[in-house]
Amino acid sequence: MRRQIWKELFLTLLLAALTEAAYECNDDYTIFGEFCYKANNTEVNPFEALVQCSNEGGMVASIHSEEENNFVLGLFGESPPALAIIGLFSFSNHFSLWLDATYFNYNGFGLRNLTYGLCVAIAYESGVVNAGQWRSVKCLQSFHPFVCKKDATFTTEATEAPLTTPQLDITTQSHTTQSHTTVAHTTQGHSTEPSTTPGSGDFHGPSDCPNLTDGNYAMSACGNQFLTCSHGLPYVVDCPANLVYNWNVDQCDWPSNMGC
Repeated sequence: MRRQIWKELFLTLLLAALTEAAYECNDDYTIFGEFCYKANNTEVNPFEALVQCSNEGGMVASIHSEEENNFVLGLFGESPPALAIIGLFSFSNHFSLWLDATYFNYNGFGLRNLTYGLCVAIAYESGVVNAGQWRSVKCLQSFHPFVCKKDATFTTEATEAPLTTPQLDITTQSHTTQSHTTVAHTTQGHSTEPSTTPGSGDFHGPSDCPNLTDGNYAMSACGNQFLTCSHGLPYVVDCPANLVYNWNVDQCDWPSNMGC
């Protein structure tokens, strides 16, 4: 019996050691499980954080467990910021979407209220929410450090390829050329239809940002995409499947609420 216990313990430790050795991170990234994470102290808005993480081959971090949440809390060391942007976007007070298209299977919200914004940050200091909890922040008017996350590199032979995280296809150019962001969709979160105001009136959708203030703009009536302008740069964002952009309430919505 004792021999069997030691055998199982040895195999468990051996498997853990092999798993740790099988994945590695480069640059300034730190490994946790099969993913690499990077704390960025530059203060940007959530859309700029999305672009920077994508340019490094990753995405603004998603979090799927208390252990991962605690790991992200330790990334900034002994002098953390008050808040750091993570890769979560809220379409209503009951429906949020990870930008890397992974499932919303862990809820760290201390405050999810669209009045405070559609984007999300994790708190490193207790204030509006407790340290470690998430809160809603403005997508364009709030500027904070941020956390990037990407797949770790598999360094040994294996019979199965490591899991990969869907990435956004982003091209950022000057306002004289077309810029495009495609957000993969998922069916995570609650699917209850939000109660909103039906759309009305004529629509003339923009296609660029030179003369527009920062904000979100519908590109077409009953369209699945909306245009986000940030410092004169356009980012085209897709709503999840079966939803359209409702410019009356500035969120993705059910077609029936827009009279589509």
